Amino acid sequence: MAVTALAAVAGGTAGASGAPKDSLAEYHALLGRYAKEADSTPGTSVPEPDQAASWGTPTGTDYPKLGGNLGNTDYSSLTQINTGTVNRLGGAWETQLEQGNTPAAQESTPIVSDGVMYVQTTQQDLYALDATTGTVKWEYKSGYPAQYPNSLRGATVGDGLVFSSFGQEHVTAIDPATGKAVWNVQLGNGDYGLPEAMDFYDGKLFVGTSNGGGSGGRATVFELNARTGAVIWSLDTTPGPGQPGNDTWAGNSWAVGGSDAWMHPAVDPDAGLVYWTFGDPESRSDGSTRAGDDDFSDSLVAVDIATGKVAWHYQSVHHDIWDYDNVMAPVLANIHVSGKEQPAVFYGSKSGTMFVLNRLTGKPILGVDEVPVPQDPAQKTAATQPFPVGQPYVPLCPTAGTASEAVPGYQSGCIFTPFDAAPVLSSPGTGGAANWGADSFDPQTGLLYIGASLVNSAHTNGSDMSDIFRPEGEKTSGRLVALDPRTNTVAWKIDTDQPASEGEGIVTTAGGLLLQGQTDGQFVIRDVRTGQKLWSFQTGAGINTTATTYSVDGTQYMSVFAGGDTIGTTSPVGANLWTFKLGGTVKEGASPQVPTRITVPGAKVYGATEHDTVTLGRDWQAATGQPGTTEDLYGMTAESPANLVVPPGTKVTFTNPAGNKEEHGAQAFFDPRDFSTGLLRPGQSATVKLTEPGTYYYHDPAHPQSTGTITVADD
Repeated sequence: MAVTALAAVAGGTAGASGAPKDSLAEYHALLGRYAKEADSTPGTSVPEPDQAASWGTPTGTDYPKLGGNLGNTDYSSLTQINTGTVNRLGGAWETQLEQGNTPAAQESTPIVSDGVMYVQTTQQDLYALDATTGTVKWEYKSGYPAQYPNSLRGATVGDGLVFSSFGQEHVTAIDPATGKAVWNVQLGNGDYGLPEAMDFYDGKLFVGTSNGGGSGGRATVFELNARTGAVIWSLDTTPGPGQPGNDTWAGNSWAVGGSDAWMHPAVDPDAGLVYWTFGDPESRSDGSTRAGDDDFSDSLVAVDIATGKVAWHYQSVHHDIWDYDNVMAPVLANIHVSGKEQPAVFYGSKSGTMFVLNRLTGKPILGVDEVPVPQDPAQKTAATQPFPVGQPYVPLCPTAGTASEAVPGYQSGCIFTPFDAAPVLSSPGTGGAANWGADSFDPQTGLLYIGASLVNSAHTNGSDMSDIFRPEGEKTSGRLVALDPRTNTVAWKIDTDQPASEGEGIVTTAGGLLLQGQTDGQFVIRDVRTGQKLWSFQTGAGINTTATTYSVDGTQYMSVFAGGDTIGTTSPVGANLWTFKLGGTVKEGASPQVPTRITVPGAKVYGATEHDTVTLGRDWQAATGQPGTTEDLYGMTAESPANLVVPPGTKVTFTNPAGNKEEHGAQAFFDPRDFSTGLLRPGQSATVKLTEPGTYYYHDPAHPQSTGTITVADD
């Protein structure tokens, strides 16, 4: 992609204003260089064996927490299952949790301690199972409701107790022998769920809330006494009056600034620091009321374990209006740069770039450029944004011919393109690049392994549409990336058919393996040095969790919880807890249906019942089986019916009813055959004959967020 083309997209068509063209020359040149380097892989594999025992000891017999260890390296020392034996891997057992009841997705990663596996469910329960057989030992039912964001992402163990979060922001310590609660405390206001997994260290628990944005306030992180649940200290995620950083918020906007703690932290006992990533500011798409950089939103924050005071913070997006909060579990590692060992922390997900920082000081190890970006005075956008030295690992602009190609009809732009009421489609989307799925650092290769998605998002502010949405019908795909953190460049990458940022975490092993689940239900094992697929197994539901590997009585096992996803790029839900070992004989599950595009919601309606007609600008009324009587200019599916099924050769009529006030039309995109009715005035109709089987996605060119499908099939 040429720099001139990028300049046109980023600087002009998407409502950017207030910045002279020459002030964006560095931005355009940088994006142009990224595009030219997209297929290069200059990173290298060089071992980094000197990882600290306090936070970097690989998991082995046990897998005690999400991330594996305090440094979240997700690396196992086990070698029984390796590149030479993995072809003999098979199902050891499968257990359906919650009696197979699957009303919602499951995002909990199994943990294992002393031969017992602990798994949370969205139903706000905690199961203990024999890790060798899958037999349920006990089930703890919290009785708390599943509240937004509903999911639980992993329990943890320590001091002879099992710790789990539950609904209404409860944290509970449970006796592993009896399954009975030892203590239970409530954090926050109790109006939201508590999805964040916890870290245990030295008799303390570290946990944060994600209620700031939803409750019209700010989130809080806590250090708890692990024996009693008592609060040792707490820290609000936006600075109040008199605190450093408060002047980066306009007026009292800090008090409702959101900045949720979505993921568990990393802990460096030697440095005495705990590292959290805080989320985006509120309101998330309207920057007009919170002028300034909005500290500590979109930041990695290092907190003193002893005092709860902020030691340093690093902000990856200033004054975020794109939901680009780099919420991830930070990863710690010691790496060599220019011959010198550096104490690093890796931070970066949604924005598609990785920040390699000194974890003691918060200073960039490789450098970061503050680059002028397109401006919108109404949104009070930041003058510059930070771009780390190195390479992004996904496209930072919509790119024709790829999954990140912009849906026609939208204004579109590169990363950090501002927007107002008219929707602007940009890359990466709000689900990433990467997101909250666990990364893995393998000291044998010295590489950081990342799961990412190629899914654009549309943003709008001040309209009656959703402020952020992924257009129905747009393409989706994913990417597995091996990143060399010493140069911040891609060593290798593999594009996949499925998005890989919504929890599809990665584990690497001393056996030379890389473990990752996919949204199509496949549990895939690859060669960690090349990415070559060595083995796969169908689990029957989408995998939006991180796998686990552990050992009992000399036998290595691998486990994964296939539960799907209903929030991001959706995948089939389930409650399928699988475990594998060499020589396992349990057969695979049935392959679920997985879309390769963002689907249009709503039931399918057969054309004969509607005279093969689609009514434009009207919402389908399921109760009456008829189009609505009121024109809808802002809905996502203002096509009636939104999903029409017809046999090949059908002439489909698109009509703009006389009662509408505005023009509407139907324009197909990314399909077996394009068709277009053009814009139709109220009272006009147009007919299209569809002969080739397939599903045709189309939208209204006057209101491109409104999308429908026509499926041409013999049945």
